Amino acid sequence: MLRSNKFVSKNVIFPLKKWQYYSTLHRENPSSRDVSTAVRQLDEYGFYLVENFVDKDTLNLIIKDLKPHLSNIVTNQNIENYKAWRFEDYGVYRLLEADKYSESSKVFFNNQFIENVAKSYAGKEVVPYQKMSEIRPTVDAKSIADQMHFDDWKIRLKAFLYLTDVSKENAPLVYVPRSHVYMTELRKQKEFEYFFEGKEGSYGYFTDEEVQQVKNKYK
Repeated sequence: MLRSNKFVSKNVIFPLKKWQYYSTLHRENPSSRDVSTAVRQLDEYGFYLVENFVDKDTLNLIIKDLKPHLSNIVTNQNIENYKAWRFEDYGVYRLLEADKYSESSKVFFNNQFIENVAKSYAGKEVVPYQKMSEIRPTVDAKSIADQMHFDDWKIRLKAFLYLTDVSKENAPLVYVPRSHVYMTELRKQKEFEYFFEGKEGSYGYFTDEEVQQVKNKYK
């Protein structure tokens, strides 16, 4: 899946990331209709969207739990108390092991539906890799991650819970449906050049022309 997190307004995007799952094993059969639907859409489009996945009251509790810690990370206060990533030039601040700071967030981080989708889509022996919370308070800050990109060669599944409403005015996640299928060979070529031939350049992301190829194919 290609995605971009570009900021386009002063509103703060406050996304909460769940596990990144790594697996190369065979799939487990979906155990419910909802899981089956999610896996089918992941296969076809490369993403699956669930609106109102967590109720508003729970979202507010998660924000209340995590906001003080994220504020400390942004301002570099008591940073030694956290496992955190600070990308000041990019305006990205991440709190790792976020579930330890918010009991309410476990409704998402430890969600059985997400785990079942991961097992059905990526393989029954999937391994939870990361649980984090992220805040982007800096207007117009951007990095290579704000271009249409793929992460790397690993098979992974990511789940995001947005704690604030997101629209086209405040930096939504942008994706190109079916790019996970159509761009597979080109992605492998970029990875081969990077790892085996030591080339720099477009590894990790696709050019505007390459993205347009996918859009043209699936108009």
